[in-house]
Amino acid sequence: MFERIMRDQKATPKELITGAERFAAERAGENPTFTAHAKTWLNAGRWAVTSPHRGMRRHGRTAGSRLARSKP
Repeated sequence: MFERIMRDQKATPKELITGAERFAAERAGENPTFTAHAKTWLNAGRWAVTSPHRGMRRHGRTAGSRLARSKP
């Protein structure tokens, strides 16, 4: 992935590293289950995303909302 991004001149190494550092800081302390895999992150061009929620689908639910609804 990295090589393809460099070859296609979609980003510089510095842009990728800066984006990865920003993403790591945003995800610090969060559930790793919901952290994008590196390949997914690169494919989506997320190094250029400045807001943690820009370009991501939001469902407006809390983690336990489905469980709360399913209880009688």
